[in-house]
Amino acid sequence: MAGPKRGIYLQAQALIEFDLRIKRGAAEDEDLQLIDGAATFSELTPFHGVYTQRIPGDHGAAVDISLALLRQAVEARIQIGIRRIPATGLSLSLSCFVSRIRQEIKLFDGVVDKPGNLGVVDKPGNLENSFVVAVVVKSPLALKFKVARADDMGNAVHRFRGYPARVHGRNLDSIPLDFGTIEVQVSWANLD
Repeated sequence: MAGPKRGIYLQAQALIEFDLRIKRGAAEDEDLQLIDGAATFSELTPFHGVYTQRIPGDHGAAVDISLALLRQAVEARIQIGIRRIPATGLSLSLSCFVSRIRQEIKLFDGVVDKPGNLGVVDKPGNLENSFVVAVVVKSPLALKFKVARADDMGNAVHRFRGYPARVHGRNLDSIPLDFGTIEVQVSWANLD
């Protein structure tokens, strides 16, 4: 969306708008609208942790949306660089676990067909293809990797990495595999 559809004046610190449609034609007005809504959050939001709610829509559609409010949290920007990829490609599933959230957060699931196409780790200013999550200070960010040759999914390799959350700085890591190398950069920043 280019801008808010529901109002000009907003007192909440965060607004999440959603407009879920089924594509039916070239123009947006031809699409079938399933769900249209908004949610606001501020420092007065009464819950802490994960909140899940079903949002009903038109035509029998519904979406389960999970939101999390983490107080005293920092931003973790995760960049993944892939070096040496087999000719058939690399099947990669990347997910994470963050403090006080039991659910696995899926970041990426697909086939990587050329080196470096998830983000360039060796150029710190390049934020293309990065993943951002919030992590409570002094608690861990756990990354879970499931990697296999794209033509050999039965022999997937599982790797786990943990990084303690901090206000500033970055973590660099390298995960060597028989068929490639995964480089990880986690950059930390304050959310204020």
